[in-house]
Amino acid sequence: MTSKFVRKETGGHPMGNLILRLFKDEVGVTAIEYALCSAGITVVIIAGASAVGTNLIGIFTAIRTAMAG
Repeated sequence: MTSKFVRKETGGHPMGNLILRLFKDEVGVTAIEYALCSAGITVVIIAGASAVGTNLIGIFTAIRTAMAG
C-alpha cells in the first residue's frame, strides 16, 4: 500500500518528499525576493537621508555664521 505523501522521484523516502516539496514551493522564493528588494530600498533611503542631513548641517552652519558676523 502506498501513501499519498510518498513520491516516486525520491525513492519513496518521506524526508526526500519534504525536500522535494520545499524546492518546488515558490511562495518562499517570492517572499525572499520582496525582502531583498525592500532591504535594498532601505539602504538607498538611509544613504540618501544621511547625505541630505550632512548637507543641511553645512547649510545651517553657514547661515548661523553669516547671521553672527
